[in-house]
Amino acid sequence: MFSIVLIFSPLLQPFQVSSNLRYRKADGTSYWRSANFSNTNPTHRLTYLEANTRYEVQVQAQCSNTLYGDWSESFFFTTQP
Repeated sequence: MFSIVLIFSPLLQPFQVSSNLRYRKADGTSYWRSANFSNTNPTHRLTYLEANTRYEVQVQAQCSNTLYGDWSESFFFTTQP
């Protein structure tokens, strides 16, 4: 199994309190896994990744308990064989 550490440089929106992250295998059929991270520590470790697999990741600003921004465009990475 593989893991990767993602480090974000968030473009802080007014009143943004944290960010959400979601990721999945980029096969178009996998379910999203999600996580939340703070703006003061914008890193997140994705664990239990499969070898030689392409993943899709998106982030989203959270401005309050009920107010969320749109999900970002996807970015992709592939784990090593």
